[in-house]
Amino acid sequence: MAEFLESYGAENRLLKSILFDLKTKEFVAGTKALGLVSKLITCPLWTLLENPKFSIIYMNDKYLELILFLDDSSKNIQSCMRGELLPFGLDTYIERDSIFDALLQSDIYDDTVYMMLQVLLPAICKMSKRLFQDHLPGGKPHNLNDEIKQKVKAAPKTSCYAESVFGQLNCILRMKPSTTTLASALCS
Repeated sequence: MAEFLESYGAENRLLKSILFDLKTKEFVAGTKALGLVSKLITCPLWTLLENPKFSIIYMNDKYLELILFLDDSSKNIQSCMRGELLPFGLDTYIERDSIFDALLQSDIYDDTVYMMLQVLLPAICKMSKRLFQDHLPGGKPHNLNDEIKQKVKAAPKTSCYAESVFGQLNCILRMKPSTTTLASALCS
């Protein structure tokens, strides 16, 4: 891409900025590190969260698996960079596309990517432990009885629906600013 921009000519500020970023080793390595985090952690977790077959109670085990994966990956960064470690074992869904293949290929930036992942993975692990503390062993909804599991089976795992409703309400209020919240809620 840098060769293309150099031959084509980076005439405007955006293209000049992109060309500068492509020539900066740390920016390219950071992109690869964040790409690995996205493909190996974020996307598989989001796929589980969006799957209607699984309830919120099922996620307790998955959050624990994620924490163990992050801890293991922090200690075995090379294996993580090669895609040998998966957060949810065989249940991990990873879209194995050209981007994923490119992220797993060894290149000149791997030493810098390694250093970045040495910082990122433990930080994500620490943050995840804090965020998921209620879902980990010893947390509030861990080891629930069958009656409570049945009650929470249909509970949503994300707030996507609520966010979309409030997004629609916000859109209506922006289009018709003099409309009251109650009137716009009745229109929806």
